[in-house]
Amino acid sequence: MTLVAHVAAAADRVGADTPALIGLPADAAAAPARLTYRELLERSKAVAAELHRRGVGRGDAVAVWLPNVPEWLVVELAAARLGCRVVPVNTRYREAEIRHVLTASHARAVVAPLGFLAIDPRAMLGDWTGLVLTVRVGDGGAAPDGAVPLESLTEPGDFPEAGADAAEEPLNLFVTSGTSASPKIVVHAQSSLVTRLGAAAERFDIRPGDVMLCALPLCGVWGLGATVSTLLAGGTVVMLPTFDPDRVAEVIGEYGVTHMHGGDDMLLAVLSSSRLDAERCGRWRSATFGNFSGRPPGDLFRAGERLPGLRIAGAYGSSEAICFVAAWPASAPYERRVLGGGPLTDEETRAVVVDPADGTELPPGTPGELRLGGGTILRGYLDNPEATRENITSDGWLRTGDLAEITEDGAIVFHGRLKDSLRLRGFLVDPAEIEECLLALPGVEAAQVVGATPPDGRGEVAVAFVRAEPGAEPDPERLRAECRGRMAAYKVPERVIVLDAFPTVDGPNGSKVRRVELRRMAADALAASGQEAAC
Repeated sequence: MTLVAHVAAAADRVGADTPALIGLPADAAAAPARLTYRELLERSKAVAAELHRRGVGRGDAVAVWLPNVPEWLVVELAAARLGCRVVPVNTRYREAEIRHVLTASHARAVVAPLGFLAIDPRAMLGDWTGLVLTVRVGDGGAAPDGAVPLESLTEPGDFPEAGADAAEEPLNLFVTSGTSASPKIVVHAQSSLVTRLGAAAERFDIRPGDVMLCALPLCGVWGLGATVSTLLAGGTVVMLPTFDPDRVAEVIGEYGVTHMHGGDDMLLAVLSSSRLDAERCGRWRSATFGNFSGRPPGDLFRAGERLPGLRIAGAYGSSEAICFVAAWPASAPYERRVLGGGPLTDEETRAVVVDPADGTELPPGTPGELRLGGGTILRGYLDNPEATRENITSDGWLRTGDLAEITEDGAIVFHGRLKDSLRLRGFLVDPAEIEECLLALPGVEAAQVVGATPPDGRGEVAVAFVRAEPGAEPDPERLRAECRGRMAAYKVPERVIVLDAFPTVDGPNGSKVRRVELRRMAADALAASGQEAAC
């Protein structure tokens, strides 16, 4: 069945007048926007009819440049009805990036916000000639000439609804590098999303009457995945256009939130908020996280002890394979839930770990490159056959570029990006091993380890960056000495550098440490050490 058919089936199970989406405004004093399942399905028909009337049809792309508002999902279902493609666009993008995405995706229409942050669609779209639909998000903001207010589209009209065969056609196009000269645009079919996200709803135990809080941007696979999985299960999604941990904490209690997914830093900020009332927030029972900050997962789990009924668990996914490829169930023991990965979420996905040098399959418990197969992975990169050939093998396996292992019972344990792994004295070393050693030392709050090559030609060495605990002043040489007593000599960091903060970048799934910047800093530090030695 198609995505629309699955959402309609959920509406039949829970009742069409059940709340599907509750959009909270940026101004906490303003009234929320609410859509029942009936209204969501009917409004998607009205938008589909308008797109059809304006010449947008099967196979065309519609760019959705919106924050987290109910209309996002209205357009998603409208496009699914027409057999269109949805291009999620980050609201942080500026004019050059927006134009780039619209051109690269061949978008025929764009849905733009009015009154949200500093976005000015009239100026930023300029002379772009496609159809513009607008959504009023806040006060102010001028619409481009000829733009259609999406809020005015409420009456279903006539349009050729795509049949069941549209399930195997592209639905979502995720931009993986929107600021580059040649962005990679990942193509996913409707059936891929329905299969994975329906299975994710079961893994996360989303039931009718449950409430998912979506604070991650819908332009990313995690935010969209959490939302769609909830709709497929007949739950209610509460949406916030911007993230503020104190407000999120209040919303969890006010709306009886049962599920919230996000980056570890996002969840930790909410669980640490003074506004989080343990009694009012007692329905919150599931939080799936990705470790993006570099801090030990134990910090997040300790913060979660404020809510005795909350189960926190790691997961694994990517734009190419959709979110929640693997996730730990709430019943898994603590020592597994702190890890990224878990058992595969759906039965259609296959996973193997291979030697990155020759592609031979490795036995359980041996780290190597994770490869994924089955009907849920990407269908390719839009207009980029070279990238498709580079990333998908001739027999259909996706080269994830991730370092992982598969356990004896078939679960994935994610270690990190393969390019972040270290080749020290000929040995492949997971930087997390060195980071865990540093995190166990007094005064260290967070650690990141990267590889760099010193000017003396010895080959790659480890360089560690640490962030101190409040009030602590760890001595780099003492930390190195402690490491020497706890691990093999070739793993001991050549340098330990204390930083006030790690360089980060904000993405649609949360803030991530910029390891590429750390590698540059490490190379500079080793070069400076070499010059000092020469003097």
